[in-house]
Amino acid sequence: MLTRYSAYILAFLAGLVFLNRPLHDPDLGWHLAGGKWINSQLVFGINLQNLTPSTDFINIFSNYWHDYHWLIQVIMDNIFQIYDYYGLLLFFLLIFSLTFLALIKIAYLIL
Repeated sequence: MLTRYSAYILAFLAGLVFLNRPLHDPDLGWHLAGGKWINSQLVFGINLQNLTPSTDFINIFSNYWHDYHWLIQVIMDNIFQIYDYYGLLLFFLLIFSLTFLALIKIAYLIL
């Protein structure tokens, strides 16, 4: 049976997987561009009623587009602007570790 502290250590070690492997998401640049666009709308005060894009600003062939990743795009762009690529790796390490820890806690409740 895992103790509470060993569960924390296990969750952190599982999150270390992100430090060993690069981010292989082909949409990473797309998400960073989306976050940069939304952040520019916030900075310049343009379009305050509709901060997320309603048309695809990168692909001209799309008539309508709903950006349902807008919050993570803004977070990722802010992290990338301050901490660069390694900040994104640490951010995903934290997200993965917390998710793993939540699953361990749920397993304790069920078992």
